Amino acid sequence: YEPNIEELGTTSNAPWAMYLPEIENIVIGDSVTMLSDYSFAFASSLKTVSVGKNVSSLGWRCFYRCGDFENGADMSFTFNSTKLPYIGIDVMGWTWNDSNVKVYVPADLLEQWQGALSRHEIQIIALDPQ
Repeated sequence: YEPNIEELGTTSNAPWAMYLPEIENIVIGDSVTMLSDYSFAFASSLKTVSVGKNVSSLGWRCFYRCGDFENGADMSFTFNSTKLPYIGIDVMGWTWNDSNVKVYVPADLLEQWQGALSRHEIQIIALDPQ
């Protein structure tokens, strides 16, 4: 998928683009293996995302400019993957440069996620083992 206007884009050409401003929660099931470029970019009301255990690739800007980052709203991502997914360039541009964003990851992958996202201001937190 691609944004409609690259420079000042607020929507994408994803089939669900007309709903992006209304989406608050996203649940990506275990049968999904990748998130494509710009798949949920510009979901301006986004608060929570749960990513299934088999997602092995996060496409370019798949969560770009999500949530109400301009007003400091909290947002959380939970990654249930069994291994660190491929993280594309600028996967969460703007979104992950927000100290109000929390990323929950499996405890055994905490160090890998911290290394992969070390340049971002987000909080990376280990999930309780189940």
